[in-house]
Amino acid sequence: MSRSQPTNTLVNPAKKYLDWDSENGQFKYYNKETKENVAVKLPVKFYVLDELATVKGFSDKHQGGMWSNEVKNITTQKLKVQGKGKDGKLFQVAEGLYSEIKDALVAAGGKYTRSLYVAMLNNEEEYEIVNFQLKGAAFSGWLDFCNENKGAVMTDEITCKDFKREKKGATKYTIPVFTSETASEEGNEAAIKLDIELQEYLSKYFEKTQSTVEYVNDKVPVEEDTEELPF
Repeated sequence: MSRSQPTNTLVNPAKKYLDWDSENGQFKYYNKETKENVAVKLPVKFYVLDELATVKGFSDKHQGGMWSNEVKNITTQKLKVQGKGKDGKLFQVAEGLYSEIKDALVAAGGKYTRSLYVAMLNNEEEYEIVNFQLKGAAFSGWLDFCNENKGAVMTDEITCKDFKREKKGATKYTIPVFTSETASEEGNEAAIKLDIELQEYLSKYFEKTQSTVEYVNDKVPVEEDTEELPF
């Protein structure tokens, strides 16, 4: 606590948290004020600021969502996974390195999730920080793009304007398709400015949650997500 920061509470600068709506082939986010899901139809365009890893999911046992802290590197930084049941009570799932707790997470309904922080235009045509929670089919689509466009992630403007229809057994689902194009000067400058804000937050966040800070591991657990598609 200090004069400029009167409390120890850290506020994530992301204005929205977007998930992939597989059924409708679009993104969506939850509006806390209206308590409704808001559709974000394609196309969406954004500039990547940073990539982290986390765990998200739903517990059938507790009938509630689960989540974890965010990490830069799943091989060296610990995840603490917990949730909140239908009864409103918190429940603990697992804690440790991803490789150590993976089986427990999958059994409980948790999924490896790429937490993608981006700069994106809002309805007022102003750039703001938005977070994409990419898991399952959505993460698979993002991983395909990254593998084919390694140099574009942090330099270009990324667009999702289409999706692929897939089927696994009796389940039909969609996978977002990402492309890139040369960044505009205005967009790049806005992204750099917002990334400075984001990194200031993350620096304080990791001071509280981790003993070491490293970047996301390129060797992400692809096998877990491909096995668990589509959700």
